[in-house]
Amino acid sequence: MTQDIYIAALDWLGRGFDLLPIQPGTKKKAAGFGVYSSRITDQYFAAQYFRDASMRWNLGVVAPEGTIILDFDNWDTYLDWVRFAKRFDDSMTTSYTEVTPRYGAHVFLSGEVPDGLKCRDGVEVKHDVVVAPSIVGGVRYESLGVETHIYHGSLDAVFFFLSRPCPDSAVQVVSKMRDYDGGAISKIKGSLSIVELMRKYYPRTKLKQRGIFYNSLCPFHAEKNSSFWLNSQLNIFGCHACKARGDVINFYALAKNINNDQAVRELMTFYA
Repeated sequence: MTQDIYIAALDWLGRGFDLLPIQPGTKKKAAGFGVYSSRITDQYFAAQYFRDASMRWNLGVVAPEGTIILDFDNWDTYLDWVRFAKRFDDSMTTSYTEVTPRYGAHVFLSGEVPDGLKCRDGVEVKHDVVVAPSIVGGVRYESLGVETHIYHGSLDAVFFFLSRPCPDSAVQVVSKMRDYDGGAISKIKGSLSIVELMRKYYPRTKLKQRGIFYNSLCPFHAEKNSSFWLNSQLNIFGCHACKARGDVINFYALAKNINNDQAVRELMTFYA
C-alpha cells in the first residue's frame, strides 16, 4: 500500500498537482496542510511522507490553476452527466476519472469555473480531493478504466449541466425506464454479476483482473488492444474505443442483440 501511494504521489507531481498528506483511513488533512496552507510540491517531501510505512497516509491532491475536479455524490448523477456531455464532445467523458468509496465519481478536467456558478444538487466543483489508492472506511478509491489523460477543451456543456437539471429524453436510460413490477429492474441488477455475464456470453475472451476492475478485448467490436473494462463493484462496463457502456441490463441487451426493453422482459423471467 505504501509503495502504491508513493508511486501515485510522484505521478500526480508529474502532472503538476501539489500533494496533501491525509490522515490514514480518513479524508481529514494532516495538521498544517490544505489548499491555502502547506502543500507538498517536490519529490523530497513526497518521499518523507508517502514512503513512511509507519503512518500509511492517504493521498490528497490540489489541482493546478486551470484544472477543476467534478465531485459527483452518486453514480446516477455521474452517468446523467456522461450521457449529456457525450452529445457535445465524447472525449470529455473519457477524461481521467476515479470512483470514490461511496460510489460517487471524481472527474478531472482542464478549465476555469465561471463566476457565480451554482451547482445542481449532487455535484460540486472542487480544487482538492483524496485520490487512489487511498482507503476510506475500508474501501479504496479506484481509477475508472485505463484512461489517464485530463480533457482539454470547451467546458460549456459541463457548466450548462451543472447549473440546471437537464432531462435526457433523447437517450434510453435503463435506470429511468418504467418500473415493470415493483422494482423489477433493481432486482435484476442485484441478481446479476457483470463479470459472470461476460464469462457466460464470451467464454473465450480472457479477463485480466486488477482489484475491482477487469480488462479485456472488447466483445462488441474487433480490436487488437484491450480497451474494454468491467467494474465488479458497481456492476458496470465500458469500452474506450467503441464507447459502449452501461450496466448488466445494457450488457445483456448488447450480447443478445436486442433492445433494453426486451432485455428487461427476458431477464424478469429468471431474476424478478
